[in-house]
Amino acid sequence: MLDFEPILTIWKNYAGTGSLLVLYVLGLFCIWRREERKEIRALLVWGSLLTAGLFSCPLFRQLFVRLLDSETYYRILWILPIGIVIAYAGILIIDRPLSVLILCFTIMISGSFVYKSQYITPAENVYKLPQVVIDICEEILPEEVTPDTRIIAVFPSELIHFVRQYSSDIRMPYGREMLVERWNNERELFDLMEAETYDVEWIADKAIQNYCRYVILNANKEKTEPMENYEYVLDKVIGPYEIYRDTRF
Repeated sequence: MLDFEPILTIWKNYAGTGSLLVLYVLGLFCIWRREERKEIRALLVWGSLLTAGLFSCPLFRQLFVRLLDSETYYRILWILPIGIVIAYAGILIIDRPLSVLILCFTIMISGSFVYKSQYITPAENVYKLPQVVIDICEEILPEEVTPDTRIIAVFPSELIHFVRQYSSDIRMPYGREMLVERWNNERELFDLMEAETYDVEWIADKAIQNYCRYVILNANKEKTEPMENYEYVLDKVIGPYEIYRDTRF
């Protein structure tokens, strides 16, 4: 039996308010009617229809899931050139001012103000990353980075996404994979770092097992004992984070 429910659920989540998808379909129709170059029509119109058609086919989804996995199936929709199609269609109708105004207005009201989201904040720097992350990374990186540079540091989970975006010279014993519980990764050090109270003895033990030169802790959490008891020294406090360095390195 063909199962359309997972596909429809993904379409629903992807569509949002639905306004941009409506504009996308209208844009495809506009390009099909007004664009004279066959290669452009083939790429934008027929390419879009082929991608959407395959994605919506349960048999294609079954094959995809069997060869890869179900978690990434939604990413096929990223191939759809929604922004390009809408913008290109807007160029084709630029000789109709009223249509262009309606297009712009529809785009404006199709979403919500991005800074209302808890996950989006105004950029603090050109990297568009939290400044505290950059300051920590610059503190633990040597002045000269060479191909032999090997800095391993363990961070609280709220920082690991940003560290890997800022510098590939800082390695971590775990990354984003620890934030997905269903992947069932080894989580011992991660759980110690995420506990309400830092168990310093075990954190120090697991950090040295993972060759971590630095341990970054949230200063707002309690510790069972000072990190200095295990040959660590407090290098610096940056924002709410303490940077501890293993003196054995």
